[in-house]
Amino acid sequence: MCNQFLDAEVYPNLDRIDSLEPGLMKSLVTKAGEQGLLATSFPEEYGGLGKDFVTSTIINEYLGAGHSFSVAIAAHTGIGTLPILYFGTPEQKEKYIPKLITGEWAGAYGLTEPNSGSDALGAKTTAKLSEDGKYYILNGQKCWITNGGFAQVYTVFAKVDGDKFTGFIVDRGTEGFTQGPEEKKMGIKGSSTVQLYFQDCKVPAENLLGEVGKGHRIAFNILNIGRLKLCAAAIGGARKSLSGTVEYAKTREQFKQPISNFGAIKHKLAEMAIRIYVAESALYRTAKWIDEKEHELLASGKPFSEALLGGPTLAPMWWLWLAGFVLAEALRYWAIATLGQRWNTRILVIDGLPAIRSGPYRFVAHPNYLAVALELVCIPMIFDAWITAAIASVLNAALLLGIRIPAEQRAVAAASQAVRERD
Repeated sequence: MCNQFLDAEVYPNLDRIDSLEPGLMKSLVTKAGEQGLLATSFPEEYGGLGKDFVTSTIINEYLGAGHSFSVAIAAHTGIGTLPILYFGTPEQKEKYIPKLITGEWAGAYGLTEPNSGSDALGAKTTAKLSEDGKYYILNGQKCWITNGGFAQVYTVFAKVDGDKFTGFIVDRGTEGFTQGPEEKKMGIKGSSTVQLYFQDCKVPAENLLGEVGKGHRIAFNILNIGRLKLCAAAIGGARKSLSGTVEYAKTREQFKQPISNFGAIKHKLAEMAIRIYVAESALYRTAKWIDEKEHELLASGKPFSEALLGGPTLAPMWWLWLAGFVLAEALRYWAIATLGQRWNTRILVIDGLPAIRSGPYRFVAHPNYLAVALELVCIPMIFDAWITAAIASVLNAALLLGIRIPAEQRAVAAASQAVRERD
């Protein structure tokens, strides 16, 4: 279905999409909603299909081949909708979720500001409760907001009384809320990207999302899930690129034969397939762990939204160990496929932190070492941009979501014990 939608609605209109033809991207989001592509993992009580996390990951992957459309759709179903699903009140969910998952409304996410990107808590946008208690008055600016030019619903973050980082639901047309013109970007040109302006913007008090001062829980948890979804989309783009490359190699002739017959071309195609396989393996292994954790927490009686976020009791060492494990697996797959070697991977403890050793490489599974670890994978494998993005995204998600690996509990326990003894 995803491929059929892209073939019928997206690929024939790429020039129109890249030129930001007014109304086109919103119409594509609506059409995707009519076919159920926005509703995969949303609860049936709100009109969703109620499918599992792995299924929604598959949808994200296949739609990831949709050029700029894939960015719009991922932002809508992820950061544009999930904040309300996970943190909204029953009334907020009932009001917004059904229309978001049908595509009648589109969602956007307002976090980044001119002077606060990675340092999200450094935001300057403020919110103050009105004297009658009916509104929060927002003042400030957001930038680089995907879907901002056509969304009806925005999750926006501001500091109540100047210091309490808090989430709000802001509707298009709210008094004091305006959008800037579309940015002219070097790439992903068809994705709507605008600035948002709030000048004494009157947001109804009932549109407070979550608790005052707890906006960081919304912002960071939603972004963590988005990291894994980005990996899926990057793999979808890489797979589409490989398909096009194979077709070209079969039809392009030199020396009276297709260039696909030559060893150098066969090697290049094989390398592309290997890299996709490595990223795909990391993605779906992580997605399955997330899905299993969700079901485990739901079975234990955890509330729906808490179960989807992985619960609050995950041991902090799990995500440290997982980073090393996934990277080691990537190295091992590459070595088997390209060198015919099977490297043994084992868990170590270095300076009280879990680490991995795979072949000649050894590194500590700690956030500060992530860049070095990625370099070890990306440089030997000469990853292209798609696969580098995919691997980086799924590792970032795994690091931050804190997923337990049941088969390796003893290694994690040993590492945790080492840290306790050191401290």
